[in-house]
Amino acid sequence: MHLIHRITSALRSLENPTYLVNRCNWLYWRIYSLTWSNHYWMFENKLAQSSIYASVIGYAIYLNDIVVTRLSFDEITTSYRSVLGFSSLNKLHLLFFGLLLLALARGLYLLRRPLVIRFGPSEVEWVNFGLTNMTFKNYREFHSEIRNHEHRTHMGKYYDDDWNAFVSDAIWQGSGQSGEIANDDSSKRDSRKHVNFANAKQVHESLLRNILKDRYYEHAAKNKVALVFAVLLASSGYILFLLPNLDLTLTIICSLFQVDV
Repeated sequence: MHLIHRITSALRSLENPTYLVNRCNWLYWRIYSLTWSNHYWMFENKLAQSSIYASVIGYAIYLNDIVVTRLSFDEITTSYRSVLGFSSLNKLHLLFFGLLLLALARGLYLLRRPLVIRFGPSEVEWVNFGLTNMTFKNYREFHSEIRNHEHRTHMGKYYDDDWNAFVSDAIWQGSGQSGEIANDDSSKRDSRKHVNFANAKQVHESLLRNILKDRYYEHAAKNKVALVFAVLLASSGYILFLLPNLDLTLTIICSLFQVDV
C-alpha cells in the first residue's frame, strides 16, 4: 500500500511539481514544459489514425497463410536471412502489436486531450478557431484566468488598458442599466452605435491572438499523467511497427552487396 501511495503521489505531482523547484530545478522545468502541444503529432498522423483498425485487420492477416508467406520477401531479398533474425510470423507479431499499441495511445489521446488540442490541435489552428468561433464571454473567461492565475507565456503580459479598450468596443456598456438611457430608445440606439464585436476583433486582433496563444500553452499542459502514458504507448508502438521495416531494409541492402550476416 505504501508503494502504491508513493506512485500515486508521484503521478499527481506531474500536474504541479512545485516542490521540485528548490530540490531538482532541471526536473521541474522538464515536467513544466511537458505539454500536449509538443506531442500531438504522434497521435494525429495517418498511421495513428488508421491503427484503430489493427485488431480487426490483424486477425484477418493472421488467418491468411498467403500474407505470412509474402512477408518473407524472398524474391526481393534473394532469400537472404533476416538481418535481425525475424521470421515472417515474428514480423506479423511486431506489426500487429505495434498498431495495437498505437490504437491504445490514440484512444487515450482522444479521451484525455485538453479542449485546446481538440479544437486545434496546433497553435495556428487553435488561434484561427478562436478568432472565428469564440464569443466575448470566452475571451473574458480567458482574461480572468490570466489575471487570477498568472500568464504562462510572455504573450499573456498585456496591459489592462488594452483589454478595457477591447471591452469598450466589443460590448454595449449600457445593457440592462436603468436611468435616462434606459428610458430613451433613441439615446440607447446612439449609445451602442460604436459597439461591434466583429470590428472589435479586427481592431484588437493582436491582443486576442496573444490571449489565445497564452491559453493554448496553459491548457495544453494539463492532464500530464495521461500524456505520459499516451506517449509511452505510442513510442513503443512506433518502435514495434518500424522494426520489421528496418529489418527488411537492412536485409535488402545485404542482398544487394552480397554481405553475409
